[in-house]
Amino acid sequence: MRTLIIIVIIIGCILGYGYWHAYTHASFHIQLDFKDADGQKPRPIPGAEIIFLDSEGKVLAKGIRINLGQVLNNKYSEKRG
Repeated sequence: MRTLIIIVIIIGCILGYGYWHAYTHASFHIQLDFKDADGQKPRPIPGAEIIFLDSEGKVLAKGIRINLGQVLNNKYSEKRG
């Protein structure tokens, strides 16, 4: 019984932390796609960069590009090499 209570408390803490993090941290996804005049399927724009500026033109933030497959491959090859 004690073990079950500890497990429930741990799961509650994990869910509570996840809720707090989602509520207090902003995140969003931007995808830039290019579609040519031939009506081809949209495809990502390679080398595109997103920069957020304030009203004076100062950089507030820069977007980052993450390719999960590439990240996983790099981590795997680092462990092997």
